[in-house]
Amino acid sequence: MARHIFLTGEKQVGKSTLVSAVLATTKLKYSGLRSISVFDEKNDRNVYLISASEDSAETPALVGVCSQHHITQRNPEVFDDVGCRLLDFRPGTELVIIDEIGNMERDALRYSERILSLLDRTDIRILGVLQKMARTDLAAAIRQHPNVRMIEVTPENRDNLVLVLSELLN
Repeated sequence: MARHIFLTGEKQVGKSTLVSAVLATTKLKYSGLRSISVFDEKNDRNVYLISASEDSAETPALVGVCSQHHITQRNPEVFDDVGCRLLDFRPGTELVIIDEIGNMERDALRYSERILSLLDRTDIRILGVLQKMARTDLAAAIRQHPNVRMIEVTPENRDNLVLVLSELLN
């Protein structure tokens, strides 16, 4: 049985919202990372990595910029530095959050290696989000990894998935 769960689905279907809902119900000790988007005055989407842990002092780190649904800036060194640091395994961690993986990580080789090494572990669980449109070596490796179960989030199933995911992870 797959130890790790990655959510996928269309844009804005509620994958990251679902991760937040699961985290609100879990008693598992978790760490990892989340991404947030902040729109600027040109309506470009600035994407930042933040800690998934509420007790982290890590400041948001800009990993890229999207303009009109196209990546106009990639900062792979931020994934390789901050992303890897956020994915460092903390003692007692039972669940690692990786929200989310897309095309911005394409050139972040250390970051990709860190994620793949976590997927090989069977002593932890991973709850991640993989953009449906992600077409990178990392995305392909996640989709094909024997320890990964992919779950597609749809408007029809998303409300029921909080309970399903909570049961699968606990």
